[in-house]
Amino acid sequence: MLVLGNETWTRRWDGGDDDVLVHQTYSAADDLRHIRWLVRAFTDPRFVRVQGRPLFLVCRVSDLPDSQRTADVWRRESVRLGAGDPYRCIVHNFDADRVDPRPFGFDAAVTFAPDWRRLGPAVRATAGRRALRKAFSQRGAYRTNRLHDCRSLVEQALRSPRARYATRPGVCPGFDRFPRRSNGGVSVLLGSSPSLYEWWFREACCILGPRDAGEDLLFVNAWNEWGEGNHLEPCQRWGRGYLEAHERATNEALRRKGSIPASSASLAPS
Repeated sequence: MLVLGNETWTRRWDGGDDDVLVHQTYSAADDLRHIRWLVRAFTDPRFVRVQGRPLFLVCRVSDLPDSQRTADVWRRESVRLGAGDPYRCIVHNFDADRVDPRPFGFDAAVTFAPDWRRLGPAVRATAGRRALRKAFSQRGAYRTNRLHDCRSLVEQALRSPRARYATRPGVCPGFDRFPRRSNGGVSVLLGSSPSLYEWWFREACCILGPRDAGEDLLFVNAWNEWGEGNHLEPCQRWGRGYLEAHERATNEALRRKGSIPASSASLAPS
């Protein structure tokens, strides 16, 4: 699988969104060069495929000047070079990209996790914390950042109605941008844990129904995104907890593959 992060390259990783390093530009010639380079990965036998088609995600389809033309160029050239027609997905992250993928020349959409529209109300500090902050600090975490409950986000994500077009769900271990922007104004999910992640993963698999046969994809954000606190890799707090939770949920999904129930009777972890 490949993901095209088609955004202008800035120092966003440490909060410098306005510090542009390389501008993202587009052209018909670049579309052709790009797909010719990608075909080298598409033809690798290890590459992830959907019904025989190499899986390819685009993050910002709304930024493409002519997405239909670009998708057609990618399809024709990839087929000509023997890699097959890429299974093209758009990523539902920014509002402008939350669209039906078909008019843009794409096959499906992938839900970015966490879904910023379903964060719910900000978590408020307790009365005691508010009193201490007023007395000693005007820059406490609850005042200077956007803190949200992870369980609430998961429950809202699982209750969200399915679109009329192909949409693949996404999950994440958690989210915390403090490593990038410790000066405040960051989004943080409180209460994330391996058990909550495992439950979200299992329930998200249950959302996939019979019409998704052969395309039962679930996307995880992320393997090692340390800068945003959403990583499966081992850490000092949880050890291998997230990897073990991921393995259990994956094995259960594989056992049910081919007859995925429409809903699950499992209970959310306390």
